[in-house]
Amino acid sequence: MRKWLQLRFSAWRRGRVFEGTQVTPNFLGQIDVAVCPITRTTLTHASGAGSDASVDRVCNQAGYAAG
Repeated sequence: MRKWLQLRFSAWRRGRVFEGTQVTPNFLGQIDVAVCPITRTTLTHASGAGSDASVDRVCNQAGYAAG
């Protein structure tokens, strides 16, 4: 839930669209992984470390949406 709130706030602050019917806490749980698929680094959650998992947009000009 914390990551979902963080994403919504970040989208609002930046004036980005946030698709709330698709990007839900449940959806974020489904796409969560323990290890980064690119760097193979073990990911942490809300630790403040550089290894914390993040959700990034494929297109920086777009909003937050599933898919």
